[in-house]
Amino acid sequence: MIFYPMIGVASLGLLLSVYFFMDAFAGFWLAFSLRPQKIWIFWLINAITSLILAIIFIVGWPFSSLYLVGLFVGISLLFDGIVLLTGGFYVDKKEDDNAKKA
Repeated sequence: MIFYPMIGVASLGLLLSVYFFMDAFAGFWLAFSLRPQKIWIFWLINAITSLILAIIFIVGWPFSSLYLVGLFVGISLLFDGIVLLTGGFYVDKKEDDNAKKA
């Protein structure tokens, strides 16, 4: 790692691409399991974004790892946070609607 830092960055990039693929497949599964509800489209967008990030990472893997690691992790965390906040607002709204009906 000390003498050849690019090997470490490249391996970290490969590890993150595997993470993005797993995040995408889990997002697709969650989106299609929530399909009758309104929130499923946000999970689908998040899964598509993770899949695109993983494909871009794999296409330019050893050379683009140097600058894409931080950028893509930030993008992924941003989309994950937006989807989780939207889901929280949807669940809160659903609970309020159920409380008014009762």
